[in-house]
Amino acid sequence: LKGIVFSDEMNYIPEGCFQDCSSLQDVDFIGSNVEIVGAYAFKGCTSLKNLDELSHSIKTIGDNAFDGCDKLTYVDGNLTYIKSAGNDHFYNKYPIPP
Repeated sequence: LKGIVFSDEMNYIPEGCFQDCSSLQDVDFIGSNVEIVGAYAFKGCTSLKNLDELSHSIKTIGDNAFDGCDKLTYVDGNLTYIKSAGNDHFYNKYPIPP
């Protein structure tokens, strides 16, 4: 699995859903209705580089959702819509604005 495109029917990414998926490189939220990214959802995705079109629908990012995603270099989207973010949500690379 190298890439994921979330559909408009998806509104929740479960806890640990893609944890340790080391081949995952790109996640695209374009047109999605994802509101919650569960804790540890992408933890350990060591090849993850891009989060495209991070949707305005995302309100919550769980603890350590992107912990260990050391290659994450591109986060596209408006992070001001996020109301709640757990610890180490973007591995401290992309802070959520207050």
